[in-house]
Amino acid sequence: MGASAADSVLDGNEEARTVSRLFVADNSALPNGLGGANPTLTTQALATRTAERIVTSYVDGKPWVGKSDPVSSIDPTVTLAVAATAHPKGGSLVQQVAQSNTPRKAQTGA
Repeated sequence: MGASAADSVLDGNEEARTVSRLFVADNSALPNGLGGANPTLTTQALATRTAERIVTSYVDGKPWVGKSDPVSSIDPTVTLAVAATAHPKGGSLVQQVAQSNTPRKAQTGA
């Protein structure tokens, strides 16, 4: 992601310069792959901004960034909603986690 085609393959909106409507909304859009601070929050912000640009530019949607409060991924409401969903192995995710965290008796060999 950069200011010109001379220094980047993505424009400032994270759209590829040579392929129309190809957006890169992950860590690979960042210009530096060297170690440093964890880029998770930056990546989430760029992905959200890119999604908003796609919606407003291509499907005539309304912008939402800066107009509503974000929902934290650790918000109790979100956690409970995810935990209440059915698990592929049966039961809820809460039950599966509870079962996996139950201490097991040590097996003894003969």
